[in-house]
Amino acid sequence: MTSPTYNAPRRYFVDGGGRRVLIGLTPEETFEFERLDSEQAQVAPDAGEQQARAL
Repeated sequence: MTSPTYNAPRRYFVDGGGRRVLIGLTPEETFEFERLDSEQAQVAPDAGEQQARAL
């Protein structure tokens, strides 16, 4: 659990073009990661419903 003081490790930095980039990735890789992550978040609830129906 993170505390309200926001002591979580930094995951992003701002590159020379002003874009937020995940540390260790290129801007293009960061964009792809975030796109896939948002798609997974949209699909995950439906997957659970389909498993429940199969039982």
